[in-house]
Amino acid sequence: MTPEFQAKLDTKLKEYRSWAHGRSVAVGRLVQYCGLQFMGAVDVAPEELEEQISGLVCEGFHVDWAEHNERTYLRVWEHPGPEPSWDLTFAEKDLLDVQAILRKSGFTDGV
Repeated sequence: MTPEFQAKLDTKLKEYRSWAHGRSVAVGRLVQYCGLQFMGAVDVAPEELEEQISGLVCEGFHVDWAEHNERTYLRVWEHPGPEPSWDLTFAEKDLLDVQAILRKSGFTDGV
């Protein structure tokens, strides 16, 4: 790992630790996107959130976090994909409703 990348990772983890300090969260939730598509979500033990952030940053993903309904959400998306909104992340939905766009455009065969 280059010194520059290590500094980037250290900064990200420091930001997370500062944000998480004093919070009591029972469950973590990792929500991943690829482009405009919701790829999936998994529960993560609170003590594993920092490890998840580190691994995802090392794999080249963007990672951010927020608290919602007593859960810490990790929002994960690929570079240079669009950043998912928190509302869609919490709902675990695609960034666009492709089916609705196809219906509106008259492409309803097989949809």
